[in-house]
Amino acid sequence: FGYQPSVLMSGSMSPVLEAGDVVLFEGIDPTEVGIGNVILFETPGRPDVLTAHRVTAVDSAAQLITTQGDANRGVDSNRVPFDSVKGFGRIAVPLIGLPTMWLATGQTALFGFFVLIMALATWMSRWALLDRFDPWLDGFETVSLDPVYTQMTFNASSA
Repeated sequence: FGYQPSVLMSGSMSPVLEAGDVVLFEGIDPTEVGIGNVILFETPGRPDVLTAHRVTAVDSAAQLITTQGDANRGVDSNRVPFDSVKGFGRIAVPLIGLPTMWLATGQTALFGFFVLIMALATWMSRWALLDRFDPWLDGFETVSLDPVYTQMTFNASSA
């Protein structure tokens, strides 16, 4: 597959990417990273934390990358070593990661409400595939109201 999904947990990349968006990062050779690319990297000093920020400068000789969140006023204080780069942002899916973010940040009420709504929608959808609720199954008949206007109406006699 080659892509690593990551849920953005903060608004540091706003307004382009928001907290709760999922970004798919593709593995890349760090020497191919260019200014303006969004990369996923191990946070300097905290290798267990991944950060997604935009590249503002690349120092190929020192093998260091300078990054900055779009919503941040200045560049990040620590430059990123080439070997800390995990991927290059390819695809962003807005808001789909909100439930994961809610759970990870302790917003259990929002997560619980989301689960309740999804469970209700799933329970209600069980009728969607029943033939008796399918208006297209018996077809339509044409009723002519006048020579100029023709209306399609549902044939309710067999439902």
